[in-house]
Amino acid sequence: MNKKTLHKTMFVVGLVITFLSLIAAFLGINNWYFPAVIGVWFIFDYLSLNKNSTFRIFLEDKKQFFNLYLIMLFLGGSIEFIGREVLDWWVYPHINSILGEILLLLFYPFILFSFREMFITMNNFMHNKNTAFLLSTILGIIIWEIPNLYSVDWIYLSNYTRILTLPINIIVSWVFLILLPVYVYNDIFKIKTRKVK
Repeated sequence: MNKKTLHKTMFVVGLVITFLSLIAAFLGINNWYFPAVIGVWFIFDYLSLNKNSTFRIFLEDKKQFFNLYLIMLFLGGSIEFIGREVLDWWVYPHINSILGEILLLLFYPFILFSFREMFITMNNFMHNKNTAFLLSTILGIIIWEIPNLYSVDWIYLSNYTRILTLPINIIVSWVFLILLPVYVYNDIFKIKTRKVK
């Protein structure tokens, strides 16, 4: 199977995984987001039409992919530590074991990969980075926060003003969730977007 066909196949796999994960979330089944992060990544990786997408990096340069994974793992761990332990902004009521915590961290890079590809996808449509960041933030909130209203896999403890059940500080934090991976790709790894023709 050539790389282009494999990429299309992963897009379809991503749609199926995401669809099933969202059904699980709306049925109140916990931990739906573990497979969903992979599915959403596959979807936006394909839609980004980017020759330097994360999945293409995985296919063509395993060492660079592994380095990206490690950086995103570090970022995910830092986000969790600061958000949960330092600021006490959220908890995961259904993760109550070391294995659950390890799985959370191991899957974290994939959601950050998806945010980078989501931004590129939005930028391809809008041709404006500020609008792409805004749309990616809104889309990220829709994809992850709305299903969580049904499954309650994470609970926000913040006393800040809420907009549609989300504390304002969490909404602002979503901007950084989009910005961080884009920054890592562009400024640390110097991976530029190259549109597929």
